[in-house]
Amino acid sequence: MPGEGPRSPLRDGAVAVAAARKACELTGWFNAWCIGTLAAACAEAGDFDQAEQYQRRALAIAVLNESERPQWQARAELYRQRQPYRQPAGN
Repeated sequence: MPGEGPRSPLRDGAVAVAAARKACELTGWFNAWCIGTLAAACAEAGDFDQAEQYQRRALAIAVLNESERPQWQARAELYRQRQPYRQPAGN
């Protein structure tokens, strides 16, 4: 599908980082979903160390049910392995 590949013109890690960082600032860095989005944006931009750090921060403050926590932990592991998180199509 157009827009889903790693080289898609719709993927711009720097723009994503700026937007996600702004969302984190606007929520006082207390919204785990915003911080998780910033982590994904950092990974997309190639900053995997920062991505892992933000994902772990998000995990520390997130209120998650038992089925969500492993998914969030898996994202941190992706970043540790220097891989971006790509949400499955249709979600």
